[in-house]
Amino acid sequence: MTDILANSSSFSMECPAEKTQNELDFLLSSLYVILSFFMSSLSLVGGGLIIYFIIVIPELNTKGRRPFIFLSISDMMLAIGNIIGAGW
Repeated sequence: MTDILANSSSFSMECPAEKTQNELDFLLSSLYVILSFFMSSLSLVGGGLIIYFIIVIPELNTKGRRPFIFLSISDMMLAIGNIIGAGW
């Protein structure tokens, strides 16, 4: 009887399903951070290239293409916010 009580202190009350759920939560949050960083980086590169080409090539800088500049700037600002939020 004393052997059972002595070994009971090392007995874990944590359910194996909870441990698996915690590992799954960690995996999903890590995956979210990686995907968010990757997609935001692509958004930054794409927006930067659009702005770069419109500035460098004067023929592309027309009145009809100005909304693309503003959309690129807003997309880049959103991407920076996503990178900060994912790393936080």
